[in-house]
This record gives sequence, C-alpha cells and structure tokens, in this order.
Amino acid sequence: MWWVCVSDVFDVNLIIKQILKLAKCEDLDYKPKDQLESLLSMKKYLLVLDDLWNEDRLEWLKLGEWLKGGLQGSKILVTTRSHKVATVMDAKSDIHVLDDLSEGKSWDLFRKMAFGDGVELLDPELEKMGRDIVKKCTGVPLAIRTIGGLLYGKNKDEWVRYKVHELPKIKEIDAVSGGIMQVLKFSYDHLPSCLKHCFAYCSLFPKDYVYDKDMMIHLWMAQGFIESCNREDNLEEVADNYLSELLYRSFLDVESTSKNGDVVLRFKMHDLMHDLAQKVAEGECKIVHFREADNDQGIRHASFISEILSEEKLVSLLKTSKLRTFLYLKGESSKLFFGRSSSVLNNSHKVFSRCGHCRALCLHHANISLPPSSLGKLKHLRLLHISKNQSIQSLPDSITDLVNLQTLKLSYCRLQTFPRDLRKLVKLRHLLIEYCISLSQLPPLSELPSLRTLSLVFLYALKFIQQTSDPKPSNTTIPFFQSLERLTLSCCERLEGWQGRMQEMGVHQKHRSDNSWPSFPKLQFVHINDCPHLNSIPSFPHVEDLRIDSTKMLEQQLMANPNCPSEGIVEATFIPFPKLKYLTVFKSYARREPFMLRTLLQSASNLEYLTISRFNLRSLSCVMQHLSLLKELNIRYCCRGLDLSYQEDEHGSQWQCLTNLHVLTIKGCSKLVALPKGIQHVTTLRFLKISSWSRLRCLPEWIGNFSLLEELELIGCTFLEHIPFEIRNLTRLKKLVIHNCSSLDEGCLADVHIPIIDWKSYSYDSDPGLDSDGSPFPFV
Repeated sequence: MWWVCVSDVFDVNLIIKQILKLAKCEDLDYKPKDQLESLLSMKKYLLVLDDLWNEDRLEWLKLGEWLKGGLQGSKILVTTRSHKVATVMDAKSDIHVLDDLSEGKSWDLFRKMAFGDGVELLDPELEKMGRDIVKKCTGVPLAIRTIGGLLYGKNKDEWVRYKVHELPKIKEIDAVSGGIMQVLKFSYDHLPSCLKHCFAYCSLFPKDYVYDKDMMIHLWMAQGFIESCNREDNLEEVADNYLSELLYRSFLDVESTSKNGDVVLRFKMHDLMHDLAQKVAEGECKIVHFREADNDQGIRHASFISEILSEEKLVSLLKTSKLRTFLYLKGESSKLFFGRSSSVLNNSHKVFSRCGHCRALCLHHANISLPPSSLGKLKHLRLLHISKNQSIQSLPDSITDLVNLQTLKLSYCRLQTFPRDLRKLVKLRHLLIEYCISLSQLPPLSELPSLRTLSLVFLYALKFIQQTSDPKPSNTTIPFFQSLERLTLSCCERLEGWQGRMQEMGVHQKHRSDNSWPSFPKLQFVHINDCPHLNSIPSFPHVEDLRIDSTKMLEQQLMANPNCPSEGIVEATFIPFPKLKYLTVFKSYARREPFMLRTLLQSASNLEYLTISRFNLRSLSCVMQHLSLLKELNIRYCCRGLDLSYQEDEHGSQWQCLTNLHVLTIKGCSKLVALPKGIQHVTTLRFLKISSWSRLRCLPEWIGNFSLLEELELIGCTFLEHIPFEIRNLTRLKKLVIHNCSSLDEGCLADVHIPIIDWKSYSYDSDPGLDSDGSPFPFV
C-alpha cells in the first residue's frame, strides 16, 4: 500500500515521485515513468490519494494512464472533501459518502473530550448544554473534539457564556462549506496567546508533514513563544505542556510515541487545522515559492521548499523583511544555489548580512559556507541547524559571538574542528553533532553552563570527548556539566574515554581513571551504543533512563562504588542507581557481564521498565524477587542463552514477586518451547506478546487465569497449533492479534467473542536490529 497526500497541488510528476519513494525504488538515473511501469508490472497495489482537490479531469486521466500497469485486483482509493472532485473520476468508480456520527456517538465523543474519561455523573445543566452544543456540531468529529477540548476544565459560568454568546454566531456546521472552519477559528480565538503563536508557527511546514517534537520545541523556544513564570522554570517542560494542550484540544494529532506510550515523539496536523494555521498566520508565517504573483514582503517567518533558490529574489525578500525564521526544508536531491564555488563566500555574505533579526536558521541540504564576517553579527540567533553541507569543514571562530544561541545541530557535514572558545556560548542548551565522520576533537564542553542535551552520533574519528594537557583534574569551581540532563553516545567506533591527553601517551602510561572527576549532578538519560572501545566515563548516579549495549560501562560504574559486592556476594543495601526506572541492555556476550547485570538488577529497587535484548543471560530467576515495582518486561532475541524456565522452582515463586507487571513481551527467543509455569502467578498482566522464532506449540490452559488481560499478540509463532478453550475466560480481552501462525487453524476461534480479532496469515516482523518505527535500537 502507498499513501500519498496530494492536498492543494495536483502534480502528476510529483505524485509519481512520491510513489516511487514510498516503494523505495527511486533511481534518478532512470525516467520515473519507466520505473513506475517496472514496479507496477510485478505488484498488486493499493494506492491512497489523500485529500484530493483536483477538478481537472484531464489531469486525472493523465495520472490514470501511468497507473494502469498493476496486477489484477489493484485499487486506487481517493479521499476528498468535495463531491465535485469525486465526480471527475472514472464513471465506474464507486463513491462512498461518509456518514456523520450518530447523536449517541457524538455525545460519547463530546463527553470524553469535555469531561474526561471515567466521569459517570454530570451536572444536569452542564449535560443539557453539552447536548445542545453537540447538536450544533451535526456529527462532524473534528468539530466535536475541538469544542469539547475547548470546554474541558471550564466552570459552569464559562459554559453558559460560550453557549449563549459565542456559539450562536456560528452557522450550522458543514464539513464542506465554511461552517467547520468557523468552529475551528472559534476554538482558536479562545486559545491563550502563547498557544496561538505555537499553533500558527506550524504552518511553515507543508501539509501531511510529520513534526519532530524536540525540533519544534526548540523552534518555539527560539522565537520566545515559551513563557516562563520565573527564571527557574524548565522551558522545555513548559513547551511540552503547550504541546500536550494543543494535542488534547485536537489542534495537533499524535503520530508516534515512546514504547510505553507516555512520551510523544512526533505529531501531525489535520489538513483542516493546517488550513486554519495558514489563515491565522497570514502575513507572519509563509512557505515561500517565489512565484511572480506572490507578495512575500513583510513576512517574519519563512520556509523555502523550492528546488533552487534565486539569490536575487532571496536578497530582495530580505531587504523588505525582518525575518526571524529562515527554514530551508528541501529534500536530499535538491540544491540551494548561490553560484559557483569560487563565489559562494561572497554571495552567502549577502544573505547572512541581511539576517540580523533572525532567531532560527535551518539550512538542510544547503551547500553554502558560513561567512565569518557576517555570521557573528547574528546576535539574536537562538537556533542553528546545518545538515548535509559539504562546504563546511570548520566552524568560524565568530560562532562564539552568538551569545544567545540555544540549539546547535550539525549533521552530515565534513566538519573537522570546532572553535576552542565555545564556552562563550553561555546560553547553549542543546548540542547535537551527528554523522560528522572527520571530526576528531571537541572543545571543553563541560564549560558550557546551560548545556542540557549532548548527542554525539557517528563520529568515527573521535577518541576522547574532552582533551587536556593536564593529567590531573583542575581546581576549577565550575561544576562538572552542571546542567546536562541527556547524554547520547552512539556509533563512535574509536571513542576510548571521556578525558584524554592532548599529547600522545606513552606505552607504559595508563589512562587516568575518569572516576576521579566529579559526577554529572543532573544527568537523567544516558544512551550508549556501538562504542566498542569506550572503557571509562564519569559516573552518573542520578540516571533515571539507561540504555546501553554493554555492561562494560555498568561494571565501571558499579566498581567505582566502594560498597559494590564481589562476585557471588550480593548486598541488598547496595544501590548504585537509586533513581533508575528504565533500563535497556543489549548486544552483550562477555563473561562477567551477566554477573554485573544481576548485581545491578538486585539493587535497582525502583526499576519499572526493563528490556533485555541479545544478552548472554541464562536465567532471570535469581533477580525477579527484587523487581517488585516492575511494570514492563521485554525480552528480545536472547536466543543464544536465555531459557525462561531454567532453574525454575516447582511453584514459580520468582514470578510471584512481580505484583505490578502489566506488560510482558517475548520476541525472537528460539528456546521458548513453553511458557514458564511461574507466569501464571502474574495475574496483573494486561498485555502479552509472543513473536518471532519461538517454538511454542500451544498456549497453556492457565492462560485463562489472566483476568485483567486486555490484549494478546501472537506473531510469527509458526509452530503454534492449539489455543485452549480457557481463552474464553479472558473476559476483559479487547484485542487478539494472530499474524503468521501458519500451523494454527482459524476455526479454533469460532466460538470466541472478542471485540477485535486481527488474524493475518502473513505479517512482516521488523528486523531484529530495528525497532517498530525503523529506528536503530535503542533509540525508541
């Protein structure tokens, strides 16, 4: 299936390119039409063209000619808000008009949005007003959600005011006419001003764009949209609350979340909401196309998606505007053209010299140099994001003059060196350096007083994060990374340690132990993977979320504690990480590592989420009794050693201690022939998933003991032959998923009444090295 968002511009060539990109077969060396014919000749496809507005039948017929080559059974599904658009399709097409929500379902949705879940008794007056409002919405879900979200938490007097004075101004809602837009505008007008700015700013990105939460928060902060009650407020947390409010009020929609579902990672915007954002941001925010008829003068926030930016038109725009946002968003195949390499410096100077009011500068795939003479003059700049710029081998020293800079992100650049005087960036909060494979040296980052996030990814040449000519710790009074909260070290294959000497060390000299340095006082999130030579790092005793691919670092952290027990002796009072709640360990086969992991687990009394992947651990029996607060246990690809039934006692008492376990996932464990008997005592389970490679032949009869189980997934269990009758005892089971269980007869569920039974004979199970969203593990 291919899903293409068409929206306002119906461009046949662009649609074809998007299909080829989704099919992962785009090759610029061949004509798109030839590629498409080759692709369709081998496939039966479902193509979804979403939000179509084209009323030109000739354009539609042109696209239809390109899509004729699919195998029998291929379908094209078009969504549109215009009946006229539907009529220009083929006469044989089936037109399905979606019905409005029924009165009962409309009230259920409004009640949930306006009063929250679980509210049984309502004030009779509020309920009557609510039902009158629902009638006004005429079954349009977006209108119901938006108005309900607006009224959530309001008192009775505010309800009366909205119903009596505001709603009568809105005509009956019609999803096609302007009625729905009036409702959305009405809800927007009642947003706090800070939320209005954040919402309107999203119009800088095209429809169907997937927004990265962290990046958008950094952009909002750069523009000063985040209001702090006092200087001690965490701006990122305030911005996250803004986002949650916009999500709840249905101005934005969640696209993806973290594994436990409590953290939003990416979000999207409904097309109607995008129309609203463009309407309310008119004159302030705009996607610039440089068309002759466009009036781009006077805008303050601009994004550019053109294949080629004209230097003349861009300079003309900058002359008449005081841009605060400059976003170049074009994809990988495009170029930002400012002339030949010999004149790049002069031409880029013309642009940067006119960006004196700019607060956010994003140059994606823009092959443009950073002129030293004008870069340092961008005194208001708070966010600088440069990616895939092959012209940059070093950052000019003038970057240290950007004293208001909050976010610096560099990726896929030929960067080799950094200015050493980076400590002048006293407001820098987020430093992300990714895929700069030639970068071998960093400045003293610990001297950045406001740094909260440090991400170093795919820095192949980097050996030490900090280098010094003094083998002893300095007597400085500045705390060691006094503000750092998040640390990511990934795919730095030559990285040896945190602190190194500037001169090459002699053969008989040893690296100074980084444990003699102070600990990170605020570090809460540590993610380390694919750094095979990393053998020392300062301790991080306050960590709450630890994701690490080798317990070599755990051993170094544990052994630094004088109370650490020796192998074979475990002291319950030993707690190296008293705040640890999330732990992910994976890809580890060294001899001592199972002991170090057991030592850690036996002392992690506050652990709530545990993921073990590809780990050489024979059994969990000896540590389960210490995990009484554990809510989620994920075991992945431990096929080399882990045996869940190993050394299990007759009563399975080690599982009985898991009195708070709600989620159990077992994936890719080839030794799994039967579920351990002890699991039957975990009666708190709400979600159970078994997938990939297991040799499980049948579910045990005691599966019916899980009275609280709400979801059961069986994926890729090709040996599974039987589901017991007792599955009918799972009265709270809302969803049963069975994918690619080829030995299982679908008739075994003939008498089972479950709200959702999702049965597929084949299901693609994600690659062991990737998470469900395609991200390299463990960045989930």
